Amino acid sequence: CIAWTAGPDGSVDYVNHQAEAYSGVPHQKIIGWNWQQLVHPDDVSSVTERWRHSLAKGEIFSVEYRLKGANGKFHWHLSRAHPLRNARGEVIQWVGTVTDIEDQKLAEQMLRLTQTELEQRVAERTAALALERDFLQVLMDNLPDSIYFKDAEFRFTRVNRAYARLLGIEDPQAAIGKTQAHFLSAHLTRQSLVDEQRMFVTGE
Repeated sequence: CIAWTAGPDGSVDYVNHQAEAYSGVPHQKIIGWNWQQLVHPDDVSSVTERWRHSLAKGEIFSVEYRLKGANGKFHWHLSRAHPLRNARGEVIQWVGTVTDIEDQKLAEQMLRLTQTELEQRVAERTAALALERDFLQVLMDNLPDSIYFKDAEFRFTRVNRAYARLLGIEDPQAAIGKTQAHFLSAHLTRQSLVDEQRMFVTGE
C-alpha cells in the first residue's frame, strides 16, 4: 500500500518507499504534482478534478484510477485521503493511501461478462420457447379436432380455433385464463366439470 501526504494546496510532500518500489520512479520525481505522470492518460483529468474538488470543499478524497507500474503496465488503484484540521477547523495536511484493486476489478469484469452471457442465454431460450409455443398454436389451429389445455383450476391455458368456435368466440386467446362457466350454460358447465374431474383423477 502506498502512503502519502500533501499540503493544504494539494501538493504531495511525502510518499513512502512503496511508491518507488511499485512505479520504479524515485520519490523526488513523484512529489508535488509529478504523480500525474504515473496516472493513465485517460484518467488524469478526472482524478485531478476530483482532487481539486476535495481541496476546495475540504471533503474526503476517494477515486479509482489506473496507475503505471515499473513494468509499464497499468493497474487499477483506489486512492483515498482524509484532511487533518487545526483547532480553527482549517485543513493543515492531507493523509492518504493508494491501494492496488486490480484483482477486484478483474473479478467484477468477469462477473459482468458471466451475467451478460447468462442473460443472453436466457433471452435465446425464451425466444426458442416462444417459437415453440407459436408453432404448437399454428399446428393446433390447423387441426379439425377441438383441442384445449387447462390448469389445475380448470382454467384454459391453450385453446385451438376449432374449440374456440364451439365456445362461440373467434379468437382462441379470449379463452385463456377463463373457465367453461364463461361460455357454457350452468348445466353444461357442471356436467363438463364432473367429466373433467373424473378424467383428472382416473385418467380415463
